[in-house]
Amino acid sequence: MSLADAVLLLLRNNRSIRSAYLNRITAKYSLILQEDRFVPTGSITVGPQFSRNRDTSDTISNTTTWQVNPSVTWNTPLGGSFTFNWSNTGTSANGVNSYASNPSFSLTLPLLQGGGIDVNRIPILQARITNRNATWGLRSTLISQITSVIQNYRSLIQQSENVKIQQQALERARQQVAVNQALIDAGRMAAQDIVQSNFSLAQNEISLSQARNSLDNARLTLLNQLDLPEDVEIVPTESLDTPAVTLDVDRLFQIALDSNPGYRQAQLSLENARLSLESAENNYLWSLNITASGSYTGTADSTFVPRGAGYQTQDNETIGLTLTIPLNDQQRDQTLVSARVGMRQQQLALEDNRQSLRTDILNAVRNVEILYRQLQQSRVALELARQQLETERVKLLNGRSTNFQVLTYENSYVQAQVSELQARISYLNALTTLDQSLGQTLDTWRVEVPFQTGPLDLDRP
Repeated sequence: MSLADAVLLLLRNNRSIRSAYLNRITAKYSLILQEDRFVPTGSITVGPQFSRNRDTSDTISNTTTWQVNPSVTWNTPLGGSFTFNWSNTGTSANGVNSYASNPSFSLTLPLLQGGGIDVNRIPILQARITNRNATWGLRSTLISQITSVIQNYRSLIQQSENVKIQQQALERARQQVAVNQALIDAGRMAAQDIVQSNFSLAQNEISLSQARNSLDNARLTLLNQLDLPEDVEIVPTESLDTPAVTLDVDRLFQIALDSNPGYRQAQLSLENARLSLESAENNYLWSLNITASGSYTGTADSTFVPRGAGYQTQDNETIGLTLTIPLNDQQRDQTLVSARVGMRQQQLALEDNRQSLRTDILNAVRNVEILYRQLQQSRVALELARQQLETERVKLLNGRSTNFQVLTYENSYVQAQVSELQARISYLNALTTLDQSLGQTLDTWRVEVPFQTGPLDLDRP
């Protein structure tokens, strides 16, 4: 399995990612609901009704009634609301027919509190912010999970390579025991000196067993994240290439300001607080509304001919102006103060987030540079340890060294191998962590998030 395969399986199977996508769908449809807030809504009620009645004198009366009642409600962009109802009812009882039609409307138009296009668009703009924030939340989840699976995959590589190192060390220990036995048989080494080699052999067997156990733990951790069966054997095929990189902190910081989910969400929170303050300031105004209503009633003697015999009409219209002045309402003051404080808190949070982000970038860049130097040093140390061990083995065969010295250099060589492997993994993980801090993980792996995350433009969803 390559690293790209692991990332693909993560995106397909990981439960946290699937849950995040489901939450994202909910937020998207909540936005759709707000986008339609100025679209008229309506209903229509229709249906016949039949009734039969017999009184004490055994007189039977049959009554048939039908109704058609459409209604429409429109919340206007200016803040007003318009409602229209039209009730139509027909009745037929014992040959006597009647019909009634009653259209009516009501209109409310605010002039101060709640009035104006800008203030009435605030719920839509806040829904767009919520939608955008959910998108960045999804990106954050994806970045976190991809970073984690990359590190778990490299942990599997590290443990797999460590098993190879311990196997090679065990084989060298066996060879050393054989060499020591040959030297003892030739009378060139004391018999008790082989005890050290046998002890080293036992220690290597223990180390190999521990390495295999760590490898299995790393495998199960990766399988669990990829939601794969526990009996699946994963053989990592990715090479641990460690290219040198040139890093410009200022340029990376500008990239992070555009791409880091945490910082972009802090920007959205500030914009949401600004809209909340605007809404609170509008709600602090007096309430001045124009109201109008009208109703018209028509009746006729015929159920199916509204303007037939006996048709009569009457109508009623009203228009007015309503002013409401709140007195000693401290709740209004508290709401406005809370909105102002909330906006200032979000400003401070954004500034703190910006500073923390720059600190994270500085730390990540410095960590990459230090770990690369440590990697170079560990490679030099590994080569020197190898040469030292080979030289000491030759000296032992020539009687110029001791078995203890060879075993000491053998342990140093194994430790140098483990340290060099750890240095490679740490350097690559540092680059991955830097990518995460920049918010560029999805771009690096070409993962598309199917919702807009570009510059904040509240004129678009």
